[in-house]
Amino acid sequence: MQAVAELKQSATAYQQALATALQSGKLNKKNAPELNKMLLALEKSFIDAKGMAYGNWYRSLYASPDPYSGYASWMLPGYQYEASLKSTANLPDLDSRYLAAIRSLNEKVLALEKKLAEK
Repeated sequence: MQAVAELKQSATAYQQALATALQSGKLNKKNAPELNKMLLALEKSFIDAKGMAYGNWYRSLYASPDPYSGYASWMLPGYQYEASLKSTANLPDLDSRYLAAIRSLNEKVLALEKKLAEK
């Protein structure tokens, strides 16, 4: 998937920018709150308004309790649920929703890298 490769490239660029900012002393108490806010927003990339097929109150495409016991965490729960049903019916919809989440995450990582570069 090209979007995952782009995300990996963006994450690598962010890591390099972070290392450079740390080494140069550009990070400080003044700019840390803004960067922390941006970091916290990363996980929101996987919040999906439609929710899961087994309950629309489960909105995270990244991790969710399983619908059978409610305790065990499922990674990529949309795909896990389809696999548990031995179904492929919802895969096209899930693919587009996961792709949107990955693209959203990539945009946020790029913004972080840009913010670090300008400091």
